[in-house]
Amino acid sequence: MTDILTFSIYIIVFAVAVSGIYTFFSRKRASTQITVANTIQLFYFYSILFVSLLIIINGILLIANFILDEFLPNGMIDSNQLGAATGFSFVIVGIPLWIFHWRQINRQVNETEDSKTSPLQQFYFYLILSVAIASISKNLVFVTESIFTLRDFDPSNAISLMLWASVWIFHWQRINSTTNKTLNVTGSSIFKNVYIYIVAIFGLVLISGGIGNSVYLTLENILDYLSGTEFILDPDSGPYKDSYFSYLSLIPSGLLLWISHWIFFGRKEKVTAVKSTYTYLTTIISAVLVLLGTVLIFWLLFSAVLAIFVGGNGQYDSQLEELPAALTLILIGTSIFAYHIQYVRHYLDFGDSHSTSNRIVLYSLALFSIIILSIGLATFIYSCVTYLIPKPEIILSNSSSEHSLIPLTAGISMTFVGGLFWGAIWRETMRNKIMGMKSYCNERKTYLVTFLSLSGITASVTLISFLIIIILALLKGQYDSEAISSLVAPLSILLSLALVAPFHLHLYRKERKNFAEKNTDPLIEPKSVTILSAGNVESFVKQVEELLGYSIQVVKWADEGVDEITQNIENPHGVANAIKKAKGSHLIVIPEPGGIRFYSHDG
Repeated sequence: MTDILTFSIYIIVFAVAVSGIYTFFSRKRASTQITVANTIQLFYFYSILFVSLLIIINGILLIANFILDEFLPNGMIDSNQLGAATGFSFVIVGIPLWIFHWRQINRQVNETEDSKTSPLQQFYFYLILSVAIASISKNLVFVTESIFTLRDFDPSNAISLMLWASVWIFHWQRINSTTNKTLNVTGSSIFKNVYIYIVAIFGLVLISGGIGNSVYLTLENILDYLSGTEFILDPDSGPYKDSYFSYLSLIPSGLLLWISHWIFFGRKEKVTAVKSTYTYLTTIISAVLVLLGTVLIFWLLFSAVLAIFVGGNGQYDSQLEELPAALTLILIGTSIFAYHIQYVRHYLDFGDSHSTSNRIVLYSLALFSIIILSIGLATFIYSCVTYLIPKPEIILSNSSSEHSLIPLTAGISMTFVGGLFWGAIWRETMRNKIMGMKSYCNERKTYLVTFLSLSGITASVTLISFLIIIILALLKGQYDSEAISSLVAPLSILLSLALVAPFHLHLYRKERKNFAEKNTDPLIEPKSVTILSAGNVESFVKQVEELLGYSIQVVKWADEGVDEITQNIENPHGVANAIKKAKGSHLIVIPEPGGIRFYSHDG
């Protein structure tokens, strides 16, 4: 209680200080231009808005808890008179504080045109949206868990959900209406793109976590049932059911975030670097999940084969517990990959063969596959050499944990799956006519340079370790099996790199001339392009932007009857080429029924 009273006093002191600081900055304002003083003033305004908004919401929650405590059964709401007094104090102080500074911000924004799209304003709005969406998802999870009877129903969660939803709707409408009226374009700021796709990732993580863990528990319990142990539907399996419904509670919140931000909001956004990064990363990571799941499957398969012919059934029985995890990774990864790879090929690259999108995805997966292959080779070599060091009678013996079959089977599975994936992907990169691949493309160069750099760093560090062990053994005069065993790990890594790196080094040297010729092309300076449109040209603009490599501006005709004009927008490649060849640095593009007019000037 003392802490609450102290906090209330701090709030009152804070409100008093607000008035003094505002008066100071008001006297300093000498013009309507964006100056350092005005920037500091805006920062102060938005800081007060943020704090006062949090005060109002917490105050309303405290008051609601006190009111509900009078009508609900005892014990459902933990409220008291001190909490009610604190809530009323928060609301009485917070609402005037928020209204006063909100009006002052709007007045300054109206006086200075640049303030309407200032980074500080957008940062504030999208910070509020992020906090609101996090609170909405948290409270929605709590409400869903109460529906599944995992926790007692708390009305404060529902009230908090509605409050933060109202905050989110207000700020979303405000920032979009302000930005659209000011910019009058279809594009959006970097803050909006980062916000949309971070929330989309968060929603996808919740969906994947909810579905993935539910599938994992289901498969695990099926495996337990087949082995004769407890099943999820048994009366005594309460903890399993609670875990199952706890993971299911994540799905509604994840679906709300992902569908709203990716399907509805993201669909209206242009193809930007942030959007492409989100889509490519999601596609690649989901494919990596499939690869890891496949590695686990083959690890279990090879372990079963060795358990039959060599022994070690006890080890295999413990490894069999990884089967649900492997199947879950494959199911979740395949679902996410199948959706996003279609989006990558149909929306992120408008070329006839989708060569750019294919190269980015394929070479990224090739890099990860070759890394898995290299690690598998090193593990396999390490296991084989380790088995040859002891006496023959304890080779492959299960009596010593030092000679476990797990490293051997793990190395075999990573080598097999990594090599299989890499071979299939590398074959696709060589199909020039189908995939649009070229030996001198930047993606191929990035793949080769990245892998060779990683190989060089790894080889250098490993070689240093190898020499340190040898020199230390010479100085100590120790040449026993223990000294030899310490050399196995670095030697295995060096042998693995020796099997993989030379091919990539040869390929890079062979194609370095093509890389150099490709990189000598002069850079094209972006031009200021404005399309005067009579209707919706969003898809056409996306294609032109992809071909140009930079964004262009779209403005709407304001004259009456322009909606009836037919626009010829069937040739984005021709438009992009005409923009590149135009003499002026500024272009006005007007689609008309008979074609597209281009007017250029130097600004």
